[in-house]
Amino acid sequence: MSIEVAKKAVDYILSEKKFLKHDSVVWDFIGGEPTLEMKLIDEICEYILKQMYLLKHPWFNKYRFMIGSNGLLYNSKPVQDFIKKYLGNVSMAITIDGNQIKHDLSRVKPDGSGSYLEVEKNFKLYMKQLDHEGTTKSTFAHADLPHLKDSVVHLWNLGIKYVMANVVFEDVWQEGDVKIFEDQLMQLADYVVEHNLWEKCSVRFFDPNIGFPLPNHSLNSNFCGTGTMMAINTEGKLYPCIRFVDFGLTKQKGYEIGDIYNGVDCDKLRPFYALTTKDQSTEECLNCPIASGCCWCSGFNYDDSSIGTLYERKIYHCELQKANIRANKYLWDKYTEKTGNISPRRENELKNVSQATKYLYFLTDSNTEGHCYDPTKSDETQIMSDEIFQKGMEFAKNNDYQPVMLGKSMEGYHCITDADDYDSAHKTTMHMYNMDDNFDKNAINKNNFILKVQMSQLKNLPPLVEYLMQNLNGRININVHLVDIDKYDDSTMKQYEKVLSNLSNILYNDIVSGNNRIRINILSILLKAKRMQNCNAGDKSITLAPNGELYICPAFYYDKKFNPIGNLEDGLNPDYEHYKKYCSLEKSPLCSKCDCYQCKRCVYKNKTLTTEYNIPSENQCLISHLERTAASKLLNMLKQKNIEGYSDISIKPIDYKDPIELFAK
Repeated sequence: MSIEVAKKAVDYILSEKKFLKHDSVVWDFIGGEPTLEMKLIDEICEYILKQMYLLKHPWFNKYRFMIGSNGLLYNSKPVQDFIKKYLGNVSMAITIDGNQIKHDLSRVKPDGSGSYLEVEKNFKLYMKQLDHEGTTKSTFAHADLPHLKDSVVHLWNLGIKYVMANVVFEDVWQEGDVKIFEDQLMQLADYVVEHNLWEKCSVRFFDPNIGFPLPNHSLNSNFCGTGTMMAINTEGKLYPCIRFVDFGLTKQKGYEIGDIYNGVDCDKLRPFYALTTKDQSTEECLNCPIASGCCWCSGFNYDDSSIGTLYERKIYHCELQKANIRANKYLWDKYTEKTGNISPRRENELKNVSQATKYLYFLTDSNTEGHCYDPTKSDETQIMSDEIFQKGMEFAKNNDYQPVMLGKSMEGYHCITDADDYDSAHKTTMHMYNMDDNFDKNAINKNNFILKVQMSQLKNLPPLVEYLMQNLNGRININVHLVDIDKYDDSTMKQYEKVLSNLSNILYNDIVSGNNRIRINILSILLKAKRMQNCNAGDKSITLAPNGELYICPAFYYDKKFNPIGNLEDGLNPDYEHYKKYCSLEKSPLCSKCDCYQCKRCVYKNKTLTTEYNIPSENQCLISHLERTAASKLLNMLKQKNIEGYSDISIKPIDYKDPIELFAK
């Protein structure tokens, strides 16, 4: 770049009002190798300071000069003089890739020899001058994967306590690379645990915040900042970032958005402002249970696209992301095993539990009483063998399912039987009681339980709740599941409406008194939830039966007219994607428009009563809307009392009892 082009670029940046919305600026010098041109860089920096002073520019005291270097000339007089001259406002970034073998695989001098030894010497000076922990970015591809563990450890030993690391996004991967990558990460995890390094050193691969479903707020933003920064080439042409300059591309032409003489072409920037995760990702990526932390490069997406579009996200490294998260979980499980503490990853896991999480239910005993469905127990008792259990755990691990135990607990795992409240399902063992004509209320001696209520026992539900409040200490968590709802008639509906009114009064008195001791899912969920709390069977959860076969849910296993959807040996059947699609909330034309968040949305009842997985029966909708109406009245009562925490909650008025009426109008 000539000094004339550089000055013109500075003049343009300082005069362009659209840039003034930023409070500060980083002037970043990049190459090639920028330290070959220290005289030019110094001249440009002097001009920048002079112009900012003369213009009384708001950036005059809010700027930084940054240089990204390979480190070979760091100890030279021009570089050291520059650092001293602009001390306090200059940052240097030296790239050191890992150990000597990895570094020298790609960073060679003109004579073909590796540059590591010289860079390492200068890097030690760099770390000393920084007077704080340095950083580097280490990128791995096919050839250097076998050196990953040693490279990261080496960088830690050099004093870099946080290593920014990732794999390349290009289509370079070969058969066996995923296994090598995962093995290296597992070895690195063992090293971290062995030396208690989890608080002293870190690498992005083991970030406890990655590997969860995408949060909603990330869907409308891009992964990187392309389009919100500016790159200027040697001729003064403008680009959305350095990756879009011609020499950074292999298939497409440079993506110019203007030049320093005519300014930015705002129309050329519009695609970048609208570049969101949602619009450039496939449905598979958007629904991926480990999507958070999965990186990509918009510049590479553009370059590799067959039609030169930004909106075609490349996923060549997808299987490596999965391996990364398996190793990430492995590390933090080892941490818990060694320390006895809940790991940062587990804390994030609990925070990130959502409908995007996938569950594998282990039906460990065919005589297990069903907790939310009518057909229960098998003709023949079958206990899940240890072999099937272990294979099931391996299947859950490899396919990113959370294991949940139904029935007799296997050693080391809770017997969790609640599918309504995901938060408690991760923390609490639930106990199941069948409220039939032989029901003994004295049998309930646990505070967290599922209550299967037979139609004949509806009237006894409110008295039972009052009894439990008098005889159990602490908070009580009741998950009510109504049995044989397909037999409910108008008389039963009116009876249930009265039951809900009585339960609402119990909850009201409990909340107003300040005790807040009791939670009843059919009413309490609507006072707090902002999304469906149903079981998601077939979509986000499947069931492993004692015979090693996979089913949509236990009810489909017990009802012998339904076939399994897969097995542990062969995995899920090709048709499973169809089951998954039509069991999902999104493909239910009634449920997707409904705000009865407490509704079970039972796909087994859907299929057996309406013949479709995605269409609920009339009674299922009528019952859910009776609960909704009762919860709405309870909420209004609490608001009238100005009870804290309920003023901002709303259950909007509706003029129908069954959402099918919306289609009939």
